[in-house]
Amino acid sequence: MRRAAGLALALALAPGTGRPAVYDEFEVHGTDLEAPGEGGIDQHINYGVRGRTTPPPQGGPATNQGVYLSTEVAYGVQPWWESAVYVPFAMQGGRIDPVGVKLRNLFVAPPGAQQGVSFGMLVEFRYLTPRVSTGAFSGELRPIVQWQSGAWTLVGTFGFSGVNGPQGNTVLAPSARAYRQVTERLTLGLEYYGDLGPALRPEPLKSQAHQVFVAAEWPIGRGMVNIGLGYGLTQASDRLVARLRFGFPF
Repeated sequence: MRRAAGLALALALAPGTGRPAVYDEFEVHGTDLEAPGEGGIDQHINYGVRGRTTPPPQGGPATNQGVYLSTEVAYGVQPWWESAVYVPFAMQGGRIDPVGVKLRNLFVAPPGAQQGVSFGMLVEFRYLTPRVSTGAFSGELRPIVQWQSGAWTLVGTFGFSGVNGPQGNTVLAPSARAYRQVTERLTLGLEYYGDLGPALRPEPLKSQAHQVFVAAEWPIGRGMVNIGLGYGLTQASDRLVARLRFGFPF
């Protein structure tokens, strides 16, 4: 266990840089998990309506008119532990490129919490192709706090994300969401995604990425659909991003 924790910390604090952009999942993870022995499949689709027209300095393609497809398969291992695998692809100008593979583990306490405060820790390992990253391997540690009361759910996270590449450092990447169930079948919310730059020397505000989404979610059968529209608040952000996420249990 100590060796695994050390490896997670080493990957998450490896040199690198990251930025909330079209070619990533816009998802604020809370402390809700798949039940033990049960699983689910989610499909993430992002479209850069008005993304960046030049490649970012840390490597990867320009995001304008880019499409990101990521299939997520999650499984409940224990009441306090969910594991998931992501297989993403990037599409732009008729070209389809594999992005790599991601392995996510989410641990929560107390397990099965519905109301009140709960806590989580997300640990993610990634293998990324040169199409989207200057480094092949990366990782992330993301502490999570969730508060749920009645129809409201508030989530705040503060990620430490790093890529084992030639540029940049471990970045601070906070995210948050506030959702309210307005009817029996409709939930509306706001989401925030940020990248403040290197942990030890944050970038100037104009060079930071700050993205705000309005979102709606509703059930379809045993599954769910979530749509969102994101607006970038700084020059380093994608100006306008459309998101579709839908999933079903198995």
